[in-house]
Amino acid sequence: NLRYYRYLPKYMTTLFTNKYIAHQIEQKLNVQVRYVEFTLVDIFGPRDVFLHCDDIDKTVTVQVYLTDQSDDNLGTWYYDENKQLKKKLKYRDNCGHVFAPEQNKTWHSLPAVKTDMCRRSLLINYMKSPTEWVIV
Repeated sequence: NLRYYRYLPKYMTTLFTNKYIAHQIEQKLNVQVRYVEFTLVDIFGPRDVFLHCDDIDKTVTVQVYLTDQSDDNLGTWYYDENKQLKKKLKYRDNCGHVFAPEQNKTWHSLPAVKTDMCRRSLLINYMKSPTEWVIV
């Protein structure tokens, strides 16, 4: 929730560096999580579609939407290996998604936007290589 935006980095660092949480993610997604990075992301429109696969150094991507305005057109879109649209996630406060990136398989995008609305989210990425935070 945007009211608590300033507390997010500390809270998320505590939560997502916890060994129990890391273990649960490992079990559910069948991956190893050792390092984590956090990014608060503000993306302003208008913009074109940004279709991509995540960096191969990522083992898990978690995105939490932070908004006081819901919008069906600002969520994340998922595609298949042939880059055909499969699912559209809605942009809703305190909602988001989790996935284990696979090179050339987990295509996703920010949709094209014609307004100057801001898409705000928190990204939590579990990485293979060392980052500022280590699972404790």
